[in-house]
Amino acid sequence: MIPESAETLAKVEVLADLEEVVHHLMERHEAKRILWFPSELLAPAPDTDPDHHIRELRDRADGISLPARVALGLNLLTEEGLPHFHRLLATYLGGDTFWSKWTNLWTAEEDRHGAVLHDYMHDTRILDNPVLERMQFEYLKAGFEPTWDKDPYRVFVYTSLQERATQVSHANTGKFASQYEPTIGTVLANVAKEEARHYTFYRSVFKAVIGEWLGDDDPQALLGGPPIDDLHRGDGLTGRRLFK
Repeated sequence: MIPESAETLAKVEVLADLEEVVHHLMERHEAKRILWFPSELLAPAPDTDPDHHIRELRDRADGISLPARVALGLNLLTEEGLPHFHRLLATYLGGDTFWSKWTNLWTAEEDRHGAVLHDYMHDTRILDNPVLERMQFEYLKAGFEPTWDKDPYRVFVYTSLQERATQVSHANTGKFASQYEPTIGTVLANVAKEEARHYTFYRSVFKAVIGEWLGDDDPQALLGGPPIDDLHRGDGLTGRRLFK
């Protein structure tokens, strides 16, 4: 068996060999993207009094049910864990490479997800904002140290699963909450669409990794150790420590 350090280096070399694949996927991603910003999604209509807009938004949001509020809070906390997720990727994808450019682009896009949800919570007051902010602080302070983060391939599997899970969660939460307040439906539809594009990127990357490393062999052998399912058992998408 290849020593762990040598195996990790071999995997990093494979990632380096896929630079042009990443470049192509980035170009395709940006060509299809519609770039939005939180202030645009939450802005009042032209010629509308901003104070009146906020009052109406809060009146509508009062009808959002408790389960929907809990889901929105969890979605926000997941998005606000971005520093943890950036670190996982940047560990293996640093330097002046297309990998690094992608990681920075992905981080910039993801940062808007937490920002727009945070702004929505602030404007609507559907949750106790000081409590929510303290939970976010404790989550980031606790760190995120999964057992598999020393393996670059497992990091990609996790990221792919995370993007898919957040896409589904945002889409379903938006549909549920928008029964009471339509603005959050628009917000989460935009977030979910971007998560779907991120999932497509990481899925395409990992497909290329499998082809480069294994050819037609069993994909599980690519990772070694416990099954891929272990990546979404235990540690969870938002980290073990906050919700243990």
